[in-house]
Amino acid sequence: MFSALGPDGQTLYVTIRRKVRRHLVVKFPQLNEADAFELTDAAILIAFRSGIDPERQPVAYVKKIAEREALDHMERRKPELLAGEVLDLLDPPAPTDAAVEGQEAQSAGRDKRDEEIWDLVDQATVQIAAPQCREVLARQGRGDGDDQIASDLGIKKNAVYQQRSRGVTALRAELTEYVRPGHMKPPQAQRGER
Repeated sequence: MFSALGPDGQTLYVTIRRKVRRHLVVKFPQLNEADAFELTDAAILIAFRSGIDPERQPVAYVKKIAEREALDHMERRKPELLAGEVLDLLDPPAPTDAAVEGQEAQSAGRDKRDEEIWDLVDQATVQIAAPQCREVLARQGRGDGDDQIASDLGIKKNAVYQQRSRGVTALRAELTEYVRPGHMKPPQAQRGER
């Protein structure tokens, strides 16, 4: 059945495998290549065992199976919640202003490992005197794009660039003790640490 030649001369298996793997990589970008190949092969095997008909759109059928397998795979890879975390989800503490800003920052794609750094940046951003400059940096820190910031604040996109430049200059001045100049190598002790 899978050894039947397709219109391009390749076996049906090779054609299905190539198209389904490409579909998985596009639809689920969080999958790595090895997982995509493994899920594709598993979907082909499931389809073969169920008696796939090569005349009735086998690629679409296997793609559907592969999507279900990918969703199951990602569900299995989710971290388990501990009992305390479940209780926090059921009865969360009342958020403070700093916690609300932290949640907005997390939604912007900030990495938890960089939480201390982002706290310093957020504190320095609040200290900026110019309100428009402060607002542009805060919105960019939340992940808003330049076009959205410009339309929300009612300013031109060029003004967003200028305000961001001024804000970054102010942040650099505020955070000089934490930032190493780009042209200098880190001290020898820090090079091996990661």
